[in-house]
Amino acid sequence: MRQKKNYAVLLFLLNPFIGANYALFNLKKNKQLNSMLWLLFCFLYGYFYIAPSDGDYYTYLSRFNLVSKLNFHEFSDYLSTQVDFLIYIILYLFSFIADSYDILWGLISLTFGFLILKTFININSLINEKSKISPALIKTTLITLIFISSLYLVYNFRFWIGVVFIYLGLSYYLLGLRKKMYVCFIFASVTHFGLIIFVLILLAGILYKFNLKFLVALSLTSIVIGQLNTNEIIKYIPDFIMDTRGGYVSDENITNYQLYRNNVNWYVFGFEKLLYYSTLAFVILNLKSINRIDNKRIMGLASILLLSYSFVNLIITLPLAERFRRVVLFIAMLYILCVSITTKTKYNLVLNGICIFYIIIETRKLMGSLNLGLILPTAVPSLFIEKTSVFSFIFG
Repeated sequence: MRQKKNYAVLLFLLNPFIGANYALFNLKKNKQLNSMLWLLFCFLYGYFYIAPSDGDYYTYLSRFNLVSKLNFHEFSDYLSTQVDFLIYIILYLFSFIADSYDILWGLISLTFGFLILKTFININSLINEKSKISPALIKTTLITLIFISSLYLVYNFRFWIGVVFIYLGLSYYLLGLRKKMYVCFIFASVTHFGLIIFVLILLAGILYKFNLKFLVALSLTSIVIGQLNTNEIIKYIPDFIMDTRGGYVSDENITNYQLYRNNVNWYVFGFEKLLYYSTLAFVILNLKSINRIDNKRIMGLASILLLSYSFVNLIITLPLAERFRRVVLFIAMLYILCVSITTKTKYNLVLNGICIFYIIIETRKLMGSLNLGLILPTAVPSLFIEKTSVFSFIFG
């Protein structure tokens, strides 16, 4: 056991990025030590964060600068005029802890990482030594889950912290802890109102017994329907959502989004889409063996997954819908992990080969916001290096 402890610490000291991911992956070996290493890296990642040229990082910076100057009475008056009140409360409370935005972003990253940690502690407790697939395949699936919930998503922390509450809630569901699951779903909905519909879909899959063959047909049909003109889909969005979020689906926003998608490198979403449809194919091709599983929670997760596929397939042409595709991808890999350790499945090697390519692309994405110092021994060089991402250092 001591060798495992020293190996984890040594790897972290040599390369904090690799060491932190190793620690999260190997929670079973030494949960306390590896948890501390992971959380330390999460704070450092946020503190030395390399922000993109535009985006929510700067939006939250301006909001933080605004609310940090208000007294309680002024803040209360300002808060009464805001729809997304929770984010302002969080920023206002953080302003009492630190007046440095670097520290603030480190604390936000730490919060995000803590929720990821809790989720993976639960997931690890689901895995036993009598799994039906080889340890190598379990490892690939776990690493894929880590990279789906990647820290680089902290750039839009409000949405993705809400999403991780969903992941945590689902892990509690699989452990049979429904009260904790409901609490997590409530936090997810309050953290980002855009997740409310998705949470309702998850609850439908949990509370009602659906015929899986029907849900498979629904998910496949939704792929075709979802390719219809975006304006046709918008007609069915409730008015109360359009009143507050209509800007996301305005003609201008849709045009800008389409231009962005046309100009971005193909691999940014390419391998995510490949894995997304591959996991759906995996579920369908293994449906016969899946139906023989005598586990109500896993069968409930199957309903959740197929309902989620159907929903996302229908909205996939809308701006920002790809982030919901990523949520479904996490649920899919979690489901595949649970199924594969319960019964024998086919096409594991094909799926895991795609996972490896996905992990490579996600690593590339993370390199754009990862400070160069965090891949150097001890991370101390980050204090002396002008903010430079790993990607910009390697590729200029």
